[in-house]
Amino acid sequence: MDDTTRQQNTICTPAPSGTMNKAKNVHLPLLQKKILRYVGASLCFLSELIHLWLLPQQYEIFFVYGLIFLVIAMAQGVIGASLLFEPGRRLLSFGLWVNALIVVLYVFTHTIGVLVGLAFLPLPIDAWGVGATLAESAAVVILLLLRRAMPRIQRRKERKGTKKRDTETARRNQ
Repeated sequence: MDDTTRQQNTICTPAPSGTMNKAKNVHLPLLQKKILRYVGASLCFLSELIHLWLLPQQYEIFFVYGLIFLVIAMAQGVIGASLLFEPGRRLLSFGLWVNALIVVLYVFTHTIGVLVGLAFLPLPIDAWGVGATLAESAAVVILLLLRRAMPRIQRRKERKGTKKRDTETARRNQ
């Protein structure tokens, strides 16, 4: 075999353009899904407990802050409890958005601040807040992995009422 045939055999052909843009399906084994669900649930419960621990202090500062902490703790509890069982795609999306929103809210209130009068005053950074935010950030990653591993529901392209509208449009065009 000479050098030219060796070079011809080693030339790589490019992959079709359609395959590069598609996201790969993530297939996690059942044991890994269970472990991810349990770790995600424990992180949500940890965040819930931290928010409940800080709840009385927030009520003393301002009643609305206490309500916000209560709603966050309730949402984390619901997400954590549902992760212990077979969560659906919508619930994973809900948990993903809630945890991401909480992380963004924490970063905003501790860097830019909370509106007090006409000025924004940043809140002090404490270990409890950092711990809850790290737990929520890890929960975002786990929920994203679980959501990507879940198969999508194929819906029909034809919605209710479209057939009727199409026949009415066809009648008008005749």
